[in-house]
Amino acid sequence: MFKDVVVLNKAQHAALRFDPAQGYAFAAQQILCPIGLAEATHVAREMPIVFPLNNPLPHALLGFEQHKNLHVHTTGQWIGRYIPAHIRRYPFVLAADPAQTDADVPSARRFVLLFADNAPHLGDVRGARLFDDAGEPSETLKQVQKVLGAVQRDMEMTQRAVAMIERMGLLQAKPVVIQQADGRHAVEGVRVVDPVVLRALSGEQLVELEHGGGLELIYAHLASLINLKDGWLAQAKKQLASPTKGNAPSDEVDLDAFDWSAFNGHDHRA
Repeated sequence: MFKDVVVLNKAQHAALRFDPAQGYAFAAQQILCPIGLAEATHVAREMPIVFPLNNPLPHALLGFEQHKNLHVHTTGQWIGRYIPAHIRRYPFVLAADPAQTDADVPSARRFVLLFADNAPHLGDVRGARLFDDAGEPSETLKQVQKVLGAVQRDMEMTQRAVAMIERMGLLQAKPVVIQQADGRHAVEGVRVVDPVVLRALSGEQLVELEHGGGLELIYAHLASLINLKDGWLAQAKKQLASPTKGNAPSDEVDLDAFDWSAFNGHDHRA
């Protein structure tokens, strides 16, 4: 999704416009999607949550065949009630400012805004302007920046929670198996929480996990695994040909569709 990104620059992109009504085809090959702690319970209602090997974030499992996201129909519809924030923020993403040095204060880290250069959402004809006549950020761009900032903070908090879970030895490498009517499909390269190790934790460790957001993430992860048997992935092949519900292309990247204030409602600290 974010392979070819460009830094947004008011000098170069003064005429750039953002048209969100482009569908979800850009995510059609994503079978794993990083998620944040603030959305974990929403994700768990529909998608299995797993912990990929050598990755600091939990991910929603969106398919079991390479490059085939079973939540994206060929029409561009998103099938399901919830769309992860990582997909909803497309085509924009934040990255650490390369001009900032290691000597800078960590708490004052700076970020630059990038966009996917080949995204159909951006052009110079349709949509809302990203910069006004004076070259300042438009209201649309300010909203984008606000959302990206909230997502970034949540992802950082989630990384700390996952680091805590790893430190306590709770994750084990284990394939997850989707049970469909035509057989079982295994997804390799992921980890799950070991319930035996979880039950053996001390009271102090459980309190530490709770304060750092790790326990909330573990609960969401464990609850989400029922989707391997009863969720959309388990039923997709027999229903994908004619979806009965979905988000039409015109609903793409609705920045107000999720209560982003929820990102500020957590007080978890590692």
